[in-house]
Amino acid sequence: MNLIFPARKFEKRTISVIFAKIGSIFMTPEEKARVLIDRMFHEAGWEVVDRDGYTPDSNAVAIREGILRGGKEADYMLFLEGMAVGVLEAKKEDTDVSSAKVAAQAENYLRLALPWQRTFSNPLPLCYTSNGHDVWFRDCRSSGMDHHS
Repeated sequence: MNLIFPARKFEKRTISVIFAKIGSIFMTPEEKARVLIDRMFHEAGWEVVDRDGYTPDSNAVAIREGILRGGKEADYMLFLEGMAVGVLEAKKEDTDVSSAKVAAQAENYLRLALPWQRTFSNPLPLCYTSNGHDVWFRDCRSSGMDHHS
């Protein structure tokens, strides 16, 4: 009997689930939230890419760590048909993403698009905050925040 490697064979899916669980032990709360946020984007039909993987011919893209003026970075910068339309500010799982402080941080990023970026408008209209469980949205062309979870 082999005690190190049991005789039972694991399916590829089973092994990937085991490694995902082990990996999540070593993730920060914000990294865990970002995994959930990435999944939400994918389920909504968005492509999620690192900034070096962005191509302007993509339809709906969320760029991780999108570069803004002043050396700032949006956790996710949102592009539709090659135009920047908004940002999503990601917070760790236990953060209240409806707070005025979190909303103000995200809204500040809407005014910091780089001059060479094609934008829908300036400032960008769409503002999201999320902790991976709750999502708050604001269309800055109107007033008030709307909750979506």
